[in-house]
Amino acid sequence: MKLGCVGFGAMGSALVKGFISTGVNPQDVLVYDSSKNAQEKALSYNCMPVDSLNSLEQCDIILVAVKPQNLKSLAADWQLRNKIVISILAGIKKEQLKEALKIEKIVRVMPNMPAQIGKGVLAVNFSFNIEPQDKDLILKLLMGSGGVYEIEEKHFDAVTALSGSGPAFLLLAIEAMTFGSVAEGLPAGVALEMATKTMLGTAEYLLSVNEHPAKVRDLITSPQGTTAAGLQVLEEKGARAAYIGAIRAAANRGRELSKGE
Repeated sequence: MKLGCVGFGAMGSALVKGFISTGVNPQDVLVYDSSKNAQEKALSYNCMPVDSLNSLEQCDIILVAVKPQNLKSLAADWQLRNKIVISILAGIKKEQLKEALKIEKIVRVMPNMPAQIGKGVLAVNFSFNIEPQDKDLILKLLMGSGGVYEIEEKHFDAVTALSGSGPAFLLLAIEAMTFGSVAEGLPAGVALEMATKTMLGTAEYLLSVNEHPAKVRDLITSPQGTTAAGLQVLEEKGARAAYIGAIRAAANRGRELSKGE
């Protein structure tokens, strides 16, 4: 089996790296990208750069990882038929891909930044005509990049906001906590590492106990203690409402992008 990849940027290369980690022979991965840097990166993965889209005709599955705004130009050159296409084009629905590329078998995937280190969260939605054995294979391939969740396509804007944009929201929290600690006298490097590891450890603990975050939070919130004092400020400043608003704003922007706005 040969796999194709159109676009070998940060996310395309990350997913291919995940494919390889599941046992795919890198020499069975053909990469089409006009960027010289992308071609060199593909070679460093032992993948096979190709000069044209038509060279992907021999592939069974093709990952399309270009920017959404490049879909029109890609469609102008696309002549591949009877392929399974895995698309990570944000905001582009399966029906739009079907119309643009004249293809029938489409797998829509929404990965996020941590997929680059195999710790991603990936939402996936399959066309109804994907055969069960092909579906199982694609799920296995995607699991090389992180946790995979089969989600109805109507929820993809919410997924984009949560797992796609979510890392930026969490990074802002880490940045703010670091700044506050520096203001209290901690060295910047130490503060940043402690804030990062605090978030990482808390997330792993939450997963391990499988409890609601409010219940876990209560375990470290003593009456009249330091945590209670800090949480009171966060509530007074509207931190909870701000995060809810950020998710909803990002989801709404995703809906606008899917309409070309």
